[in-house]
Amino acid sequence: MLLFLRCPLKKYSQFNIWGVVATLVCLTGVTLAYFADSQLHNFVCRNQRLKILGQELVPNLDEGLWNYSCHPNYFGEQLGWWGLAIFAWNLDCRWSFIGTFINHLYLAYVTVLVEEYMLKQEYRAEAYKKYLIQSQYGYLGSRNRRKRDHICSQS
Repeated sequence: MLLFLRCPLKKYSQFNIWGVVATLVCLTGVTLAYFADSQLHNFVCRNQRLKILGQELVPNLDEGLWNYSCHPNYFGEQLGWWGLAIFAWNLDCRWSFIGTFINHLYLAYVTVLVEEYMLKQEYRAEAYKKYLIQSQYGYLGSRNRRKRDHICSQS
């Protein structure tokens, strides 16, 4: 928020088309992240209950938004950040893209770590490999077949 306080606000007192675009991108991102995180929370709680009951755990979350993307929560979070960057761009604070871009790179790195961790868990490794191959889109909505093939071949 401090980034916006140092931006020149001359001639930007009215909401324009970029404000509408930024608002839509932010709201879409927050909504996607909320629903994806809620689905993930329910999945983890369900697996904890199964573990307590001594039943077999469900290896992967592949329902809801998770059916369309490997990491819809990350995608939603990034959409929210890029929406804020659009707001900043509209206010002539183009340098604020640096923070969003660094956050984007960090989350891409964390995504690889999460996928490697999932493949190291014995009860879900095979199912997760299949999920990575079958899932058409990664957390950014781009096809990541080459990355997935590389990850799956390492384990």
